[in-house]
Amino acid sequence: MGKYVYAAIVRPDVDDGGFWAEVPDLPGCFGQGEDYIGAIENVLDGIETHLVALAESGKPIPKATVISADDGDVVYVYAKTDGLKLGVPTISAAEAARRLGVTKGRVSQLISEGRLVAERSAAGTQVTVDSVEAYAAGNRSPGRPKKSAAMA
Repeated sequence: MGKYVYAAIVRPDVDDGGFWAEVPDLPGCFGQGEDYIGAIENVLDGIETHLVALAESGKPIPKATVISADDGDVVYVYAKTDGLKLGVPTISAAEAARRLGVTKGRVSQLISEGRLVAERSAAGTQVTVDSVEAYAAGNRSPGRPKKSAAMA
């Protein structure tokens, strides 16, 4: 999809403590945090989710505008939406290995080869269920490929 910069207004949350951030150019897009940085991190997640949801539903992405606020700080948030998708079921690499009857190392190879779709993060590797099911349904035989197939 792309890269975007949107202005967010960050205000102290006088009722609950912490901070509240909202993005006027994206109605309904907001974030909350126990501290200032937490609110900005959460509004970034909100912006990315909001933009992906708009794109997946075929709605236009609003243009960012210059804003000002008397009752809060204006911060500019850089959001990257490339590769993000909503509602894509995933499983751990270990679970993918169990479902496919292969080792976790083989799952890593399949990801590197592009035969499985995955996302790596600090929490570990998550593999899409669709790619695991597609690979499992494919015509594959156990063991190493024959030399003639490997040389082709």
